[in-house]
Amino acid sequence: MPKRRFDPTSSPFEEFMEIMRSSTSDAVRTLATGINLGGQYAEETCEVAGIPKNTRVDELSDDDLKRLFESMSSVVEKMMRGDGSILYRSGDDIIDISPMEMSIYSNYTAQRFDTTSKAIDAFITETEKAEAEDLQTDRDGRTIQGGIGRSQTES
Repeated sequence: MPKRRFDPTSSPFEEFMEIMRSSTSDAVRTLATGINLGGQYAEETCEVAGIPKNTRVDELSDDDLKRLFESMSSVVEKMMRGDGSILYRSGDDIIDISPMEMSIYSNYTAQRFDTTSKAIDAFITETEKAEAEDLQTDRDGRTIQGGIGRSQTES
């Protein structure tokens, strides 16, 4: 029978320590894959704990690992609480959508939504609008992509 995977919502500190101590990678990769946080929440956990994400796990003290576990628990709690969603932007570019405020995105503009569905709807609407503006049709019915002269006859 395969070994049970770590559950960041309920697994104990001892199991966290076991996985972290057996890692030959850095903190963020181990949190993302071994602890099952995924990339953005692993980065957030490192940021909240004040531990550089690229620090090799074998260089972390027991106190560092305790801080990471506590930070992970805090991040997971905020994520599960889901107080709406935040769409993060850099200029006109959408960087990410998150169910919680993220320290790793503190340099980006945050647009808050009541629900994740509304944030995703805004993302899709904006993406479709940008794609429509990028496609232009000439007077012969050919679609010109990006206005740079490449055309395809519409079927």
